[in-house]
Amino acid sequence: MKWIADIILVVILLLAFFLGKKRGFFRSVMDLIGTALAMGVAIWLGTLAAQWAFEEFLRAPLLRQVTEALETVAPEGAASAVLGTMPDILTGTLSLYGITEASVNQAVAQASGAAADAVVNLLQPMIVSLLRALFSLVLFVFLLVVIRILTGALGRIFRLPVLRQLDHGLGALLGLVQGVLIVGLLCFCAQILGPLGPEWFQSTMDASWIYQGYLGLFA
Repeated sequence: MKWIADIILVVILLLAFFLGKKRGFFRSVMDLIGTALAMGVAIWLGTLAAQWAFEEFLRAPLLRQVTEALETVAPEGAASAVLGTMPDILTGTLSLYGITEASVNQAVAQASGAAADAVVNLLQPMIVSLLRALFSLVLFVFLLVVIRILTGALGRIFRLPVLRQLDHGLGALLGLVQGVLIVGLLCFCAQILGPLGPEWFQSTMDASWIYQGYLGLFA
């Protein structure tokens, strides 16, 4: 169980390598560009969609929920009341974003009559970040499917006059790069969504050499 994350990620890399070799250079170039483009667009649109979804669908209900919680307790019990309204699945994530009883009490104390708004603003970065990870992953998969269809069509139209062995060799190299991009996106999502999952998932990722290497580069 300890090595399961590394095994899965290595399998993804090997699959990308051999698929790249099978596809050849031209298809691999197109797939690599498409994967990088899909990843960039997915993260960009995912960020915009997360912010929009929070403002349009979550801010008002959350503000109402926090207001009701604050109205039922004395000021010193504000933090416990607010955090008690959070779903259990978010409990492990709160501290990662600096959301503690002390920070909630401080936000309420400094709000000057707008305590509920202050608490919602405190919770917003965490919620938006989680939404961004989910939206980015869904958009990436969707865009990748679309790009694969397009590159498949182009691959049947254009044929490069290169040696077959060279074409497959360069394709394998580019396939490996594509696999690294996919593994990087999975590590990005695991970093954000990991605290929401069961304890075994987080401990498995913590034991992963590949995941720890990703954190060392980008965390």
